[in-house]
Amino acid sequence: MRVSLSAALLLVLCFPSLAQDQRKKNIADLLNEQTYKAFHDCMAATPDDWMWLSIPWQPDLGTGIMMANEQDKPVALWTECGHPLAEI
Repeated sequence: MRVSLSAALLLVLCFPSLAQDQRKKNIADLLNEQTYKAFHDCMAATPDDWMWLSIPWQPDLGTGIMMANEQDKPVALWTECGHPLAEI
């Protein structure tokens, strides 16, 4: 079974000592029933990861400017160049 590069990278980041100790073993052997919980806990989102949901994001600039004026707050405008899904 071939393990993707991202899975191997996560294993190295979550379990650096485990990955170093077992260099000659197949990376796929590092994720098993005994290591699953620790691996899952390493990747699981924390409450801090969800803080962006508490921001009252607005889909258009006009609404955001009106809300910011009412609350005397600044406006953060985030723009991107190109399509978020690449070359579509």
